[in-house]
Amino acid sequence: MRWSTCPWWPRRGRRRCRATSRSPTTAPPGGASEHWRNEVTRASVRELITVDNMTGADFLSPKPGLIVHGVVDRFCSPEGAEEAYRRMDEPKRLVWLDAKLHIDLYDTEPHVTRAVEAVTAFFGEHL
Repeated sequence: MRWSTCPWWPRRGRRRCRATSRSPTTAPPGGASEHWRNEVTRASVRELITVDNMTGADFLSPKPGLIVHGVVDRFCSPEGAEEAYRRMDEPKRLVWLDAKLHIDLYDTEPHVTRAVEAVTAFFGEHL
């Protein structure tokens, strides 16, 4: 495996990571890097407690809005998704998936496929 600069790492203090030919869609569960650990960090907690998704919902309209959300999520509440949906103007859609973990929508089948199908259908109608 060759080494390259990680594009997702903050500019200051760029770090080197293993380059891989895997894309996020073909990567094994847990991400493209065998060194990835799915864990809450101080930075992610800061983002969780300071993010204001409702501002985005307020400013999205009159553009089409789609929310794909798991029925259980300890990090992004289903109630928050419902509130954002209520605040959006039409056209809008809220799709509930039977996901029980925050990462299920992008790391676990059949949730990944169902999320992609919902996005594809919505884009087909509104782009």
